[in-house]
Amino acid sequence: MERGVTGVLTSTIPPVTGPAWSSFITGKNPGKHGIFAFMKRKQDSYDFYPVTAQERKGKAVWDLLGEKRKKAIIINVPVTYPPQAVSGLMITGMLTPHRASRYTYPDSLAGEIKKRVGDYLVFPQEVYAKGKVEAFLKEIYRVTERRKEVALYLMRECPWDFFVVVFNGSDVIQHGLWHCMDPEHPQYDPEENRRYGDAILNYYERIDGILGEMWAEVGEDTILMIMSDHGAGPLYRLLHTNNFLMELGLLKLKREPLTRIKRALFRVGLTPKNVYHLLQMMGWGRLRRTLDKRREGYGLLRRYFLSFADVDWPRTRAYSLGGPGQIYINLKWREPSGGVEPGMEYESLRSEIIDRLWRWEDPESGEKIVGEVFRKEEVYQGEYLAEAPDILFFPRGLESISLGSFVFSSNCLMEPPFAVSGHHRMEGLFLAAGPMIREGARLQSSEIIDLAPTILHLFGVPIPVDMDGQIIEGAFESGYLEAHPPEYVQTSTDEEVGEGGWREGEGEEIEERLRGLGYT
Repeated sequence: MERGVTGVLTSTIPPVTGPAWSSFITGKNPGKHGIFAFMKRKQDSYDFYPVTAQERKGKAVWDLLGEKRKKAIIINVPVTYPPQAVSGLMITGMLTPHRASRYTYPDSLAGEIKKRVGDYLVFPQEVYAKGKVEAFLKEIYRVTERRKEVALYLMRECPWDFFVVVFNGSDVIQHGLWHCMDPEHPQYDPEENRRYGDAILNYYERIDGILGEMWAEVGEDTILMIMSDHGAGPLYRLLHTNNFLMELGLLKLKREPLTRIKRALFRVGLTPKNVYHLLQMMGWGRLRRTLDKRREGYGLLRRYFLSFADVDWPRTRAYSLGGPGQIYINLKWREPSGGVEPGMEYESLRSEIIDRLWRWEDPESGEKIVGEVFRKEEVYQGEYLAEAPDILFFPRGLESISLGSFVFSSNCLMEPPFAVSGHHRMEGLFLAAGPMIREGARLQSSEIIDLAPTILHLFGVPIPVDMDGQIIEGAFESGYLEAHPPEYVQTSTDEEVGEGGWREGEGEEIEERLRGLGYT
């Protein structure tokens, strides 16, 4: 910070990993790259699957560099699985299945890493559970240290011009342990505070040390950028959006006997959340994860609990799935059983839902729940706007998170969080230092889409005109941009890519991992 620039880096709406990192990669808003959340609806179906790199439209910043013969090493960037060919090397990141057979480019890189460094660890396999914090922390640090070793090995041994490595332990530890340092949190426990109140800050100190090692390795003639795809803060409450829509009469359930039985059990509390909570309390959390990884868990959820399989889609007018605060209208011609007509009926229903969101109150305090509401065209622009959620909303202060899921995980409208105690904020961070970068300067707020054009300009590579991001002008020394004016170019049409990319059972494993982080 003393030797360079620092400032806030604003995330996407919503500030979640899938769209945010895709915007970093492409320099485009989700309306152009097509990824709005972790989950995507299958064509002509109400089934959903976790997104992959194959869904992302638009060229990656490292591909644009590769066209100019610049070599890149990409390590652990989310939403890069399955691995794509690059001018350089790639190890895929978050959303990579634990036992994926292919997670590097070239394929031989995986074997080289195992031989030279050891087994590569894609993502921590432990989630927070009360009484199991030591195992949770041990796993986060184990993954972090191995990633550092791999990054330093490739940094030293392989040619590169552009090097990216993501350490996502800070995200995982904040999701799990925020309550340990927050006396106001409903999960706060004085004993956990005594033992783990500094766990998040201690991890940041370790990451700071790793960054120091890396910067020493590359030397001061290299530009170092540090960024996050979002910020973090306390999570005090869960909002169940599909329950809200069901209460409004906009989401309907089937009238058949099995659904009636499941709904009756749902009302008395037989829900996935309560069953999972019981498993965790009995120390059987690993059984839960094992079932899900083997696909039986996914089938059990649909078989015994209320899920989208029980929704009466022809009578349903709105539903939620994907990212926090995302509501879709069951639109005719877009959804397979959509009944809402485009045009006046669509706009009238959106206005009705938005009005009810603004009037949603906490029954105990009487305070308004919702702080911001957007129509999709107010947030996104581009050729994939039609696929975007029709309404997006933020609870006040983002201290609540609004969940939408293919399973009705709780019978409450709102409740304290379970297991996860921290979640995302719009304000991430950006730091940069090195040649051509100003010293000791504080930047005005930049956006995550601004990084790709800024990186391209540092390499003297033309910036595609369809990028939404702008060069972060305040990061550069006085006179640099005047002496090196940016160049812009037209881009070719993106090739169509298929949906999916998951092998048997892999998508379900990723869904379970997202549940462990509080996303669904």
